Amino acid sequence: MAFERFELGDKSHIVVRCNGTLDVRGGKRAEVVVENGGQGTTRRTESGLEIDAPGNCSLRVPEGSSVEVREALGDCRVRDLEGPLTGGSVSVPFT
Repeated sequence: MAFERFELGDKSHIVVRCNGTLDVRGGKRAEVVVENGGQGTTRRTESGLEIDAPGNCSLRVPEGSSVEVREALGDCRVRDLEGPLTGGSVSVPFT
């Protein structure tokens, strides 16, 4: 498994496009951990991160982060997130 870690602070804005299953979990740590099998791209932005994953993607984010799911083509699970969650093109319901 390929992991990337980013120290961004407690209130980051994360934008994600995922062509597979997306799993987002909030946590107490002020870092974002991206697991996407070593595929795709992750870019720092002024407000946080933009993630493009061609397959499955697992994210661990600070619980106060805002997460914008622009696209998710597989299952989409979100847990323990206190910040805002918005969805664009999601093929299945959020759980």
